[in-house]
Amino acid sequence: MRVLLQNTETKLYFISPGEWTSDPLAATDFEEIDSAAEAYHSRDLAYAQIVLEPGQSASRPRVRATLLRAIQPEG
Repeated sequence: MRVLLQNTETKLYFISPGEWTSDPLAATDFEEIDSAAEAYHSRDLAYAQIVLEPGQSASRPRVRATLLRAIQPEG
């Protein structure tokens, strides 16, 4: 399973700061939700969401919006 960041406005996937792609296979795989959450917070990507992609067999990744709520710091 791949762990990606997706821009909620453009639906593009994160590659690196300032670089996004429409191809989820070309996106950065954070491998762990904690790693994606760290990138989300450290790069101030408030417009992004964590997406879990099961791999090449599925046609669309599954968005886990509840993960964002669980990992966002309080306050």
